[in-house]
Amino acid sequence: MIEFEKTVKQAKILSPLKNFEEDTVTFEYRTDPVSGRNTTVTKGMLNYVGSS
Repeated sequence: MIEFEKTVKQAKILSPLKNFEEDTVTFEYRTDPVSGRNTTVTKGMLNYVGSS
C-alpha cells in the first residue's frame, strides 16, 4: 500500500469574509511518494472563490 506524507499547519489571518476578524486557516502540505511532487491543500478556501 502506498502511503502519502502530509504535514498539517495552521495560520491566523484577518478574514475579509468575516469583516476582517481573526480566523484560523488550515493548510496540508502533501508529498506524492511515487512522483515526489508536492501540493498544498487549503481547507475552506473555496469560500473565497464564491459562486457565479
